[in-house]
Amino acid sequence: MLSRLVKFFELNLQPKSEAVSRQHRLNLAACVLMLEVARLDQRIDAEELEVIAQAGQRWLELSEADVDMLMSLAAEEAKSATSLYQFTSLIHEHYDEQQKFELLCLMWDVALADGRIEALEEHLIRRVADLLYIPHVKFVNARHLAQQARKGDVSKPNGC
Repeated sequence: MLSRLVKFFELNLQPKSEAVSRQHRLNLAACVLMLEVARLDQRIDAEELEVIAQAGQRWLELSEADVDMLMSLAAEEAKSATSLYQFTSLIHEHYDEQQKFELLCLMWDVALADGRIEALEEHLIRRVADLLYIPHVKFVNARHLAQQARKGDVSKPNGC
């Protein structure tokens, strides 16, 4: 991921103390993945940031300060991406299938927020789906649900 973001992750998310719960670490990792979708097209739009902030606060139950900190770090370090593995492995180990699917829906929602899906955004979401062992049919279904929810055709079910 981003060098400063990885450093933040290591300092704040490692199970060094009981104060940082496993669930909090998982939620922060999920937020990082959504931020990666937003930054891939070299412009982070206000709509994308709003979707991430809402998801971070509602679905992930992060504080506004945590969401703001992650978004600031991602914006500063957008050019030095490395690996998603440390985030996806944590999520894969602790999320059930439904939670993984909901995260995928949220990532699609971020990609759709600016009105277009860039090839790099779709590629990243596909990579994350693969790393989380989400079948292709669910990958496609998550995209479809996010598109329908964005059009207002359906309500957002379980984070989609």
